[in-house]
Amino acid sequence: MKVNKMEQESYEGTEKTSLKTVIVAFAAGIILSIIFVATAEIVHASETVKIYPSDDVYTDSSQPTRNFNNSNLRVGYDANYGKHRSYLKFDTSSLQGKTVTSAKFSIDPLFPFGTPVQLFHITNDNWKENTVTWSSASSLSYNSTPVDSKTIPNGDRVEFNVLPIINDPDRKVSILLMSSQESTKNLYTQFFSKDMDDNLYKPYIEVTYDGSQQCNTAADTDCNGCVSLTEMISSIVKFKTGQSTLTLSQIISIIVQFKTGGISC
Repeated sequence: MKVNKMEQESYEGTEKTSLKTVIVAFAAGIILSIIFVATAEIVHASETVKIYPSDDVYTDSSQPTRNFNNSNLRVGYDANYGKHRSYLKFDTSSLQGKTVTSAKFSIDPLFPFGTPVQLFHITNDNWKENTVTWSSASSLSYNSTPVDSKTIPNGDRVEFNVLPIINDPDRKVSILLMSSQESTKNLYTQFFSKDMDDNLYKPYIEVTYDGSQQCNTAADTDCNGCVSLTEMISSIVKFKTGQSTLTLSQIISIIVQFKTGGISC
């Protein structure tokens, strides 16, 4: 059967249109697949980190103007010296934008044991470990209700719950350790401080946060819920220079979402 020129052009046009439709649909499917894969890969399970003190020091009532910034922390009443209190400060800026589900302050006792220790929240973070003394510490106000209390166990690390204070707005958390029986002589405990060489002995706050809510894609480096132009450019540069852990499909997905306004600030 002969096909005239008009019919042939009409057929070819229909064939080309169908081919374009298939290509567009195929491309759309790839983009949707990329977005699905990338989204699935950047969702994280809960993560746990340790935050070590930026400052820690203890004070001694028998030497009220002396600074004790060394490898030890002390709490209680040593009859050979005096009453001791310990102060620690933590920088929690790395937790910004994260949903914290658990925060435990952990400290390793050296000796003796059995001291009842209370942990208080210091509301003033403007102090340095190399200047605090028994006398000067009186200016460091703290909430009178303990955040947590524990009796120091024999030889094991002890943990205090600090979840209620971990999200301090200034992203610093200062705590005071004090015996609830501070007037009882020879009821005291010595702890390891942050100045120990081995992290095994250092005090720290162990924080668990929900990784699935921490950032809006891997490009949201400050975890504020959206991606800025600076963050997008930085992510692309890192990918092109081999400094990124993202795959090609993931970076394409993030670029598409950014350009379409889905994740941009």
